[in-house]
Amino acid sequence: MTMKEMLVVLFAALCFYSSAQPGIAFTKTGDTIFFDELIPNKLSYDLYEKDSQKKQKVNFGIFSNVIYFPEYKIKSDKIDEFSGMRNIRTNIIQIASNASKENISKVNLILSIAKSIGDDSIMYAVMLRSPIELGCAGSIDNYVTFKFTDGDLLTLNEDIGYTDCTRNAECIYVLSENDVHIFKTHKLKAVRFKKSKFYEDYYTMFPNCISELLMLVDSQ
Repeated sequence: MTMKEMLVVLFAALCFYSSAQPGIAFTKTGDTIFFDELIPNKLSYDLYEKDSQKKQKVNFGIFSNVIYFPEYKIKSDKIDEFSGMRNIRTNIIQIASNASKENISKVNLILSIAKSIGDDSIMYAVMLRSPIELGCAGSIDNYVTFKFTDGDLLTLNEDIGYTDCTRNAECIYVLSENDVHIFKTHKLKAVRFKKSKFYEDYYTMFPNCISELLMLVDSQ
């Protein structure tokens, strides 16, 4: 299978799954609660109790009472009936926020990882989206730059997603073998997410999130 054919199969598989997943949190008293979804408010979140699944509004200041952890899961694992490629995709994780100390409202950067396995090839991809109006997905001007805690930068600049100018459109970047190695051996600090018109900077909540998602798909 040629590289172009692999990209077509990978892209079709990536577009199949796009539903958001909740996170998980542990209180100081040891209770487990589930995030419905992070909302644009730094001080208050909608939560679910583990047992009753009853929705509650919980105000916990600057994370003083609750520690949030994302749930890393495999949400799609399928064999393409035409190519025979196995396509694996993780759930969607809210990995970073554009919030600063001066601005309590925030918008989260959403990310998931995919892996496609053929007879003699393996391909990884990262999918990103944000509700901020930054332009179109799939544009030749798009890029994403990851900054790590040691100061190193990694830029991906070939968005293979569909051309889509809706607010929450998903950008898709294929990862090289070296890109995968960098993510697995570095801790994430910040992300600059650029679409066709504008960019936005996000600051990570989980430095090991991409590394852990990659290890998850490799474990399957």
